[in-house]
Amino acid sequence: MLPSLDTRTYTPCGWDPTRGATSLRVVDHGGGPGAGWTRAVRPGDAVRFVGPQRSLRAPVGAAVVYGDETSFGLVEALGGVGVLEVRDPARARRGPARGR
Repeated sequence: MLPSLDTRTYTPCGWDPTRGATSLRVVDHGGGPGAGWTRAVRPGDAVRFVGPQRSLRAPVGAAVVYGDETSFGLVEALGGVGVLEVRDPARARRGPARGR
């Protein structure tokens, strides 16, 4: 849930219920509420959220995800391989952003 009371769906890349912490991989693009939130939020900020919830059952074993740059979080969460269309291949090659 964004500060504006809008909602967006993100795939958690990591979830620690003991600490009450999660990590997300988001794409900062566009001018909508989600993009504004991704530019403003910082590690350690308290945020309102619902979830995580299982919207689909992931198969056991290797996963291949086909998508765009907004699918990085899903690829990381599944521990799979992504075939993704991206705007900036150099940024995509850097891999998961940790601690951001």
